[in-house]
Amino acid sequence: MILYHGTSWSIAQMILQEGKIKVCKRERSPYQVNLHERNFTEEGYVYLTDDENEARVYGSGAVNHWQTLQIKKGSDIAEEDKWTCIFEINLAKDELRPDINECEIRQNDVFSSRRINKCTECNIENCLVKIKAVRCPRDLVIGEDVLRYKLYHVRSKYWHGEEYPQVIKMWSQC
Repeated sequence: MILYHGTSWSIAQMILQEGKIKVCKRERSPYQVNLHERNFTEEGYVYLTDDENEARVYGSGAVNHWQTLQIKKGSDIAEEDKWTCIFEINLAKDELRPDINECEIRQNDVFSSRRINKCTECNIENCLVKIKAVRCPRDLVIGEDVLRYKLYHVRSKYWHGEEYPQVIKMWSQC
């Protein structure tokens, strides 16, 4: 099954150098924010989507987090710090787990068509169809699980289709 993982280009370069997308650790995650008194991401998983567009949204969030850190440090933001990287991944469906964190968030989203009941609907199929988010409990290896990547320029905080994203680099083999 083809899935995608979005992140900033700075983090993607570390992934390419290390040879794997590592499971989330608090100190490495751009999404460790307290949302409704719970963490948005949980340690021990790589977060994925089957929608390339959705991966760009998550990647844009990582870019914005990185830029915020640079500004707080008083550093300039380089052009490549404005890029989102989307990794294309091939995994068997039985390796995937529901994204419990996203289910919790969506269960309270009363105005969204992506609302999901965490207790009765949080399974792989609903996570892919309704919330476009699943997770895998292991590192993903470049060249085995991770097939290729693409770079985009981030133009707005979260790109949801308002404008066509500028492609910096088309799909490249890992």
